[in-house]
Amino acid sequence: MAEIILIGGVYNADNLQTVTELFSPGREVTEVTMDRILEQLVETPERNVYLWLLEATFDITAPQAWWKQIEQYGIDVFPLRRVQGAGGSRKLLTEDDFDGGIAKETLTVLNNYIRDGNPQTALRYLPVNFLSRCLAKITYKTLNEIYCDRGRLSGSTWELFLGYLESLPLKELIERC
Repeated sequence: MAEIILIGGVYNADNLQTVTELFSPGREVTEVTMDRILEQLVETPERNVYLWLLEATFDITAPQAWWKQIEQYGIDVFPLRRVQGAGGSRKLLTEDDFDGGIAKETLTVLNNYIRDGNPQTALRYLPVNFLSRCLAKITYKTLNEIYCDRGRLSGSTWELFLGYLESLPLKELIERC
């Protein structure tokens, strides 16, 4: 089953300082708050540079097919390795590792590759419903693009992801299409 967890912050003081310097050339830099940045975004939506400076990091477990689709957005992805089994042996696959299950015969073949010391071969033959867990670092600009491109999808991991975006801080920046 797909799962999404926000693990990294949305903005930090360094980003605010950068924004201040970008939009105050030749002027004395004054303290800028996120509230003021949001006001400026509403007043001048063309200043999407703010959206590139805001970012979030997610821990996402999703099917391979979903990861292949999200690759088109050029996000930073860090795959997390599977935990080894008892005694340092390779962990065998189970039906829970697949969104919607897997045929017993296919599972047996994949696990035989793992037992025989050929996990790379097993990886090559994983079906697209295999659940991969990765960390994904995504700017609000990209989240906005994803939301606008995929916002009408339902019944999938995309629906879960888009629903999760609606719970993020500053969600109104993501939802502007």
